Amino acid sequence: MVLIGIRDFDGTEREFIRSSGVTPFTMRNIDELGMSQVATKALKIVNTGTAGFHVSFDLKSCDPVVIPREVSYREAHLLLEHCADDGRMTCIEVAELNPFADRANVSAERAVTLIQNALRRIIQ
Repeated sequence: MVLIGIRDFDGTEREFIRSSGVTPFTMRNIDELGMSQVATKALKIVNTGTAGFHVSFDLKSCDPVVIPREVSYREAHLLLEHCADDGRMTCIEVAELNPFADRANVSAERAVTLIQNALRRIIQ
């Protein structure tokens, strides 16, 4: 299991992640390595000894200008493109769309585009 885009976690969370075998990729990792390298490393981890992987995408992780957090809209697309290209994604779950914070349905429309991209239904 990997977590991508971690911003803050306290000492208890940090210890739990270490002891559980989860591999975290922080925002610093994304800044230093780039999303493409993070995605490549993450996919190698989740595909080792497995039949596939599940993606749980939290929309709150995105930049608030994009979807009212830190991961840019383009980085989110790139991550999901890597997941689609890998071919072993078994399912995707998208969480935390808040319609009350959405302005003019922009967040919902961008969430749909992210999902379509992850499933490769966008004609390029």
